[in-house]
Amino acid sequence: MFQTAQGVATRGSWLCVSHWTAHRSTDEYPSSMTLPRHRPLRVVDQRPRVATALLLYMMVFLGCAVTGQERASPANRDREVLSDFSQRVDRYMQLHDKLQKDGAGPTQMAAIGENQASTLALAERIRSARRYAQQGEIFSPAIATTLRMAMNRELRGNSAAGTRASIRDDGPKTFALQVNDTYPEGASLATMPPNVLEVLPRLPDGLEYRIVSTHLILWDVDADIVVDYLFDVMCCAN
Repeated sequence: MFQTAQGVATRGSWLCVSHWTAHRSTDEYPSSMTLPRHRPLRVVDQRPRVATALLLYMMVFLGCAVTGQERASPANRDREVLSDFSQRVDRYMQLHDKLQKDGAGPTQMAAIGENQASTLALAERIRSARRYAQQGEIFSPAIATTLRMAMNRELRGNSAAGTRASIRDDGPKTFALQVNDTYPEGASLATMPPNVLEVLPRLPDGLEYRIVSTHLILWDVDADIVVDYLFDVMCCAN
């Protein structure tokens, strides 16, 4: 009968294994010897380890949840927003100071806020540097929301009628709001009541808050321009 080389090799290998097994069982382990026994499997109780792992997981999970709640708390959100506001104001003042120093000689520095020519020149340089500035560059949506909430109690409702009246009495009659625009020449500067200033973030020297009509203005005193503004922070009616 014809067999392939592979078949012969396989059959021969099987015969060799069978012969070796028989030889091992008869020669190496005679009948008088006891064959080695396998050790019984050791069962390890994994429940304590599993419980410890679950406990650690719960601690980490709860810790992350608490951290997330702390970050999402209103107080933390307000701090982040006000920090963003301070950074935006600082960037503007860095630009302001640089342009002021570049355009004024040593003898003009002391009179930069009083000399009309210096004021106009500084305003033009700031307008050129901020020619693409738009409303909201300082008062971003998040900052606007935070400031409105802070001012609502002081400027809205019946209890704030006296504050609103004092602001309107000192404010200019007409005013077109536009970023980088000049405050109306000869118009009175609306008084900022102390109770309103107390709830607003502090500003560096050279910047002031003003309320014109019902809108909050960020005013550059030295350049006499509107840096940014926030619409309708108080009621129109008395």
